Amino acid sequence: MYITTYISQEIKPGKVNYSPDRLLKMVKEMKLSHLPMFSGLDFIGNIAEEDLAELAFSENVAEDINDFTESFFISEDQTLFDAFQLMHINHTNILPVLSKELKYLGCVTEQNLVEAFEFHDVDLPNEEVDKLVNYNFDESGETAGWTFA
Repeated sequence: MYITTYISQEIKPGKVNYSPDRLLKMVKEMKLSHLPMFSGLDFIGNIAEEDLAELAFSENVAEDINDFTESFFISEDQTLFDAFQLMHINHTNILPVLSKELKYLGCVTEQNLVEAFEFHDVDLPNEEVDKLVNYNFDESGETAGWTFA
C-alpha cells in the first residue's frame, strides 16, 4: 500500500519560468486543482488554479510565484491512506511524490486512488475501507468528491 505503486509520470510539473497563462492552461487541460511547481530541479510548492489566475496580473511573476505556492507533498515511503488524508487536508486532487532527497518521482491523483480501490489493489476488508473514505457522487454518477471518517 505504499504510494510508489500508484505514481504517475503522465502529469508534468510547472516551471517558474512558464507564463501564468501557460500554467493555467496546463491545470485546466489536466483538470487539476493544483500544479506542482519547480525552479530547476527544486520543488517550490503547489499552486492553485485560482492563484494562477491572480498571478496573471502580476508584473513580476518569477518573484511573486513563491507567495502563491503551498508546500504539500507525499514522500515515497508513505501509504495510500496518507495520500487520502493529505488530499483532504489540502483540498487538492493531486500530490507530488518526492524522494527522501526531495527529488520529484511523479505524482498521484485522486483518480489514481479511486482506481486503486476499484481494482481492489488495497488489501483491506470492504468495511474497513468504508470507515476510511466515502465517495460522493453527483447526479450523473460521476465522482464529485471525498468525505473522510
